[in-house]
Amino acid sequence: MLRNRFAGWFAVTVCALAFGQSLHAAPVILVANWNGPLAEYNLDGTLVNASLIPALSNPGGIAVSGQDIFVTEIDNGAVGEYTTAGVTVNTALISTLLRPGGPSSSPLGIAVSGGDLFIANSGIGTIGEYTTTGATVNAGLVGGLSRPAGIAASGSAFYVTQIGSNTLGAYTTAGATVNAALVSTLADSQGIAVSGSDIFVTNYFAGTISEYTTSGTLVNSSVVSGLSYPVDLQIYGNDLFVANSGTATIGEYTTSGATVNAALIAGLKPATSAFAIADVSAGSDIPEPAPPASLLAIGLSLLAVVRFRRRATSR
Repeated sequence: MLRNRFAGWFAVTVCALAFGQSLHAAPVILVANWNGPLAEYNLDGTLVNASLIPALSNPGGIAVSGQDIFVTEIDNGAVGEYTTAGVTVNTALISTLLRPGGPSSSPLGIAVSGGDLFIANSGIGTIGEYTTTGATVNAGLVGGLSRPAGIAASGSAFYVTQIGSNTLGAYTTAGATVNAALVSTLADSQGIAVSGSDIFVTNYFAGTISEYTTSGTLVNSSVVSGLSYPVDLQIYGNDLFVANSGTATIGEYTTSGATVNAALIAGLKPATSAFAIADVSAGSDIPEPAPPASLLAIGLSLLAVVRFRRRATSR
């Protein structure tokens, strides 16, 4: 019996490797320390890798798509691409986020929708659209914004917080304006996350997270309170994760406002503002390279033997 169980486990393992499946996949939190490395944590806050990506230049936002991590870098006016295993793909995938003849356009928030990246350029008040391979679709997809900061995509729409006007605007991914002031009563809001028909935003000076519907109706002005200069915000499942720049922590709360862990991750660099959750269990983990066909054949043969023995013993 024990031998059969071992053979079955071995066969399944070999088959998983042969097909390039990761055996150890789980959601992780990727935190871009201000002017420092990008670190990786488990969802329970335990450290996985303090320097998954060693050096970034003032990261403003992070987005994850499949096996790729995209990071906006304010000082360079660029977007870098890395894998979820920490391998550098291109440190300047997009390198045109600069004012003509001047400094960076201050790329902050970044969101992925389909095969496109949407980037909030705070310095010049635009949202630019690019492919995940770095090609420009429309550098000025949306213009005339007032210091756009956070951006979140949902279906065929995206939502943008504007620090300069304390508003939240809604736009289609084609660039059409749905409502430039969907919410007009924000308070220096930077972080934004969308879950179903709800939008959550951070209020920096008030130390709160507010909740609205995607039609702009206020649900709760302080679903979470007592935060310390909250900036970036993410949702995973039924939980909110928020970066507190004042305490250099990331806290976890339910979407109904209950505290799960106010200091889930502590000891971050001061002013840390950008993080993301990579659901590697959904396929964003790097799969193991497929071994030779002979190994696949061995795995399938062993699995067949196990099944044959089970049938024989059941008769």
